[in-house]
Amino acid sequence: MKSYKARRIISALALSMVITACVQAEEGATAYGSVHREISTVSTETSTTSYETRESHSGKEARVFTGVGVGDVILPNMKSHRMPRGLTKTVRSFYGNYNAGILAKVKDGGKWGLVGTDGSVLIAPKYKELDSAGVPGMFWATEKKTPVLIDKNGNPLPAGTSAPAVHADGEDDLTPFKEKGKYGFKDSAGNVKIGPVYKEVLAPFSEGIAFVKNGDGKKVAVDTTGKELFAAPYDELFAYHDGLAEYRRNVHKLNWGGLVGIVLGNVVGGGGYYGIYDDYYGIYNGFTLSYDGVKRGYIDRSGTVVIDSKNDEVWPITAYGTFVKNKGKLGFMNRKGAYIIEPGNYDIAPGVWDDAGGLIAIKDKGKGKYAVFNLIDGMQMSPFAYDNITFHGSNRIVLTKNKRKLFVDEETGTIIAEYPEKSEIGLFGVEKYAWLVDEKGIYHIIDTEGTVLYSAQPGSLTAAMPFLNGVTVVKSKGVYGIMDSKGNWIVKPAYKEIKFL
Repeated sequence: MKSYKARRIISALALSMVITACVQAEEGATAYGSVHREISTVSTETSTTSYETRESHSGKEARVFTGVGVGDVILPNMKSHRMPRGLTKTVRSFYGNYNAGILAKVKDGGKWGLVGTDGSVLIAPKYKELDSAGVPGMFWATEKKTPVLIDKNGNPLPAGTSAPAVHADGEDDLTPFKEKGKYGFKDSAGNVKIGPVYKEVLAPFSEGIAFVKNGDGKKVAVDTTGKELFAAPYDELFAYHDGLAEYRRNVHKLNWGGLVGIVLGNVVGGGGYYGIYDDYYGIYNGFTLSYDGVKRGYIDRSGTVVIDSKNDEVWPITAYGTFVKNKGKLGFMNRKGAYIIEPGNYDIAPGVWDDAGGLIAIKDKGKGKYAVFNLIDGMQMSPFAYDNITFHGSNRIVLTKNKRKLFVDEETGTIIAEYPEKSEIGLFGVEKYAWLVDEKGIYHIIDTEGTVLYSAQPGSLTAAMPFLNGVTVVKSKGVYGIMDSKGNWIVKPAYKEIKFL
């Protein structure tokens, strides 16, 4: 179909019929970088909306409401208050299979196979299970019962080939072992570094510190020589991340030593500085920003309590700090335990934040409106004036106000495009492309400038997932295929399931 410029808004033909689009998340998901989300049409209704036409700042015709429009700066503080480059790290790890010519695993007839980046079939679906072994081009494959290591063409790897251990937490070079009922630690070569003297391993080594229960039954922190550093009298402890360790009260213990015998092919749940592990992409893609009922706090490397678990609610920690609620008031503490957003009558929607840009949407419960805050110093970047705020990655934010959906450059605060309220904009993540479902339920691929690069035939697509490495998984006529940013099929729809590797 003929592609078209968004004209900074969807065609006038879309204004007579409204098709509500929603985003479905199969895993717990966060905003920026949230993956395994499909944009899919679910219901229809009719609507009429009144627009007027005027010239935009770019010289293109755009239908907008009176007041601000395309090209206007509506978040002026954004340009002058960007966070310093390199302050935070991206919490994502790709195994690099794409660079090895491997695009995705595909499922047909209940079995898994592999396709290459050119769309060719590398391994026809034949395995009950097929998972990355942590090295580009190396996979654990299960055909009957026992998993074996294979290459990208399905050839068994030579005897003695080993895959790296995958740890849910801690450091790879010191792992617990058990001997005669006691626990110690070995390095990656199997050398004993700390003899078996501990009753329990409460959290593995990370940043040079582990938590154990010593021979006297006391919970303590130890260094890599076994020297006891400080007492840690908490019900549950987790490994250090960037200088802080999470502790919990009155929750079930997890003995990491008991996990030694488990084949670590799957990520084991834990606490601490975590993102959501999304097995669709096989990456950590951000942090949960919703309170999960856990009574947690955080200690520094000296054992000093930085954020106290005695608060009513403490959210999981992020690179910037965490939300804390006490006596009904919600605020944001930095990683030193100081409030940078003072407690107020606030609320947050789960996942409504930008982990890379250090921005968060906070709701004033009294006004029922959202504002943007900076998590570096707590500065309020916008008034409490928006019905909804979503961060889409690649420095793009969508603000909804008075039935207007504004597509905004997060760095400058400038409106790039405007779309009807009932349209749905997908996530860019770290990519330059995203899906847009218009009011008729038609799927379009847009770039970060709001330009439409491809429009699908009406009804031809029913679901689409975020782009990765310039391609996207889409659903057509009940099966999945892979498409590039121009709408060309890399893998024609034929599979019951597709997962990027």
